[in-house]
Amino acid sequence: MFALSLYQFHLRLSLPEYLVGANARGAIPSKKEHKSMSIIKSHHIILYGGNDTYKIILRPLSDKYFPYLYKWNSDPEVLYWTEGEDVESYPPEVIHQIYGGISQNNLCFLVEVNGKIIGECWLQRMNLLNVKRCMPIVPM
Repeated sequence: MFALSLYQFHLRLSLPEYLVGANARGAIPSKKEHKSMSIIKSHHIILYGGNDTYKIILRPLSDKYFPYLYKWNSDPEVLYWTEGEDVESYPPEVIHQIYGGISQNNLCFLVEVNGKIIGECWLQRMNLLNVKRCMPIVPM
């Protein structure tokens, strides 16, 4: 279990659809390259939750889920809610940089609800000293 005081949670949700993309260099990798390289640093943690209506599973995010990431990160409606109104789409190279970078120091997950893939999220360590300096606790 992760202590909420130590982690910040990021979540992006959308409808699951597939798109085909390229690797970080902008080309489809050869079979040999594909087996040896990995853009997303994955892990082996699976988190379970939910209630009587919703069965939620957070599975480790890996390169095999890039088709979902390409779709969600090229959907203006999804990006409006996650990035703001000035971002309409990210190309595959940027998506590789985003998730390749984030996954180096965070636990990235694919969100599944009732057996359907609906989004991605990550857990990251927070620097509590900096957070407390920026957002002091005010007694009520």
